[in-house]
Amino acid sequence: MNDPQEQKHHHHHPDQAADVPLEKLVEEKAELEELLEEIDLEIWAKEGREPRKAKRYRIKVDATYYTVHQHEMTGAGILTVAGKIPPDAFILNMKIRGHGVKTIALDEKVDFSSHRVERFSTIPKQVQEGAAG
Repeated sequence: MNDPQEQKHHHHHPDQAADVPLEKLVEEKAELEELLEEIDLEIWAKEGREPRKAKRYRIKVDATYYTVHQHEMTGAGILTVAGKIPPDAFILNMKIRGHGVKTIALDEKVDFSSHRVERFSTIPKQVQEGAAG
């Protein structure tokens, strides 16, 4: 987890956490305010980490991972990214860490930076309205 920015400051030894210089702590706090490059929602949820804003989110829909570039998407948007088209032919479920599964409406917004979203799953709707095919 060494990024170049950390290299130019101090070599960080975990066992010396007690005497980390104050400016280092302030700096780390400032870094927290910045957008992370990418968050893998499944990993963050499983590790129990607090949701954060990032430039990209790696979301898992069924068994496949997709990278998206916005903080929030509608149910229809997530289904479209996952190739579930038309979106209204599918039911989208969202698993939130510690809160079970929630069904997301097509026009409902999911904010990746405010919930512990773990993953999504889709269920094809039973097409019984006399559709051809």
